[in-house]
Amino acid sequence: MKYTKITTIILALVVSIALYAQDNTFNGTADTNWDNASNWSTGKLPPSHIVQKITIAADCVVPATNSTDYTFAEGSTFQINSGITFTNSGMGTWTMNGTYDKDGTYVGNLLVNGKLEPGTNTSTWSCGDPLIYDGQSYATVQVGGQCWMAENLNIGTMVNGNTNQTDNSVIEKYCYNNDAANCATYGGHYQWDEMMQYTTIESTQGVCPTGWHLPSDNEWKTLEMQLGMSQAQADGTGYRGTNEGSKMSGNAALWKNGVLENDLEFNTSGFLILPAGFRNTSGSSNSQSDDTYLWTSSESGTHAPYRYLFYNNTSVYRSTFGTKNAGYSIRCVRD
Repeated sequence: MKYTKITTIILALVVSIALYAQDNTFNGTADTNWDNASNWSTGKLPPSHIVQKITIAADCVVPATNSTDYTFAEGSTFQINSGITFTNSGMGTWTMNGTYDKDGTYVGNLLVNGKLEPGTNTSTWSCGDPLIYDGQSYATVQVGGQCWMAENLNIGTMVNGNTNQTDNSVIEKYCYNNDAANCATYGGHYQWDEMMQYTTIESTQGVCPTGWHLPSDNEWKTLEMQLGMSQAQADGTGYRGTNEGSKMSGNAALWKNGVLENDLEFNTSGFLILPAGFRNTSGSSNSQSDDTYLWTSSESGTHAPYRYLFYNNTSVYRSTFGTKNAGYSIRCVRD
């Protein structure tokens, strides 16, 4: 998809209003008519043109002038493709955080009093640099030919663990014990359908940023084989391999003391899996510090394969019978 260079856009900023609750995302348009309901994630124009987030698609034409005034609530975000995020400080200016375009190019400097000017390319993004997604920074790691997030995804609005996540145009997440601080440390927990954004297409983008996708079962196998598993071991179920689970894990202080963290190759891959626990199908949070479950985007009948790591085993457990209504952690891999 061809990237359209942003020229100039004047945005009306009103700083006295509180953050508007509706998360209505602008998905991009091929012309300058932003007043088209189909261009918005909810299919509805934002009331009074108050918006929480605008995402500029790669093929979007940004008006050279403000054909429509959009009022951005304090704390709102302006995102271009997968990585360029501007946050309204509520002071009449915009500050820029983590500025990478969809091709991994760092873009410098812009935005005073709501005026967006073209940035200056000052460096090149490469795997291992931070990835900024919806205002949050994620470590990344290259393992063989794959570039992965080295942290669990933490995107969306927290919902209570005793409710199911729903197809309502709002990304929803569970936080362990309904505590947002756990999401900040361990990432969110997601039901399979919510993670996939209600498609069954393997390796779909789902809730991942643009340019990234949800790993398939085979992509997990590729990672595991890069860390030492044979093809036969990777294709198996149950605990497989030798110490690949230890190599993939990180932050020993969060894991319960056991053979996984005491292996000599603990945390040697930079993948940094944490003991995030999980949300079971009855809505309860379980096993933080003991273990973690991570989804794949593949299907096995009415179930989905997943990976499981346990504090007292150095291997990686693979099952093809993940119950989709459980809440597991997510990693994204670069396209």
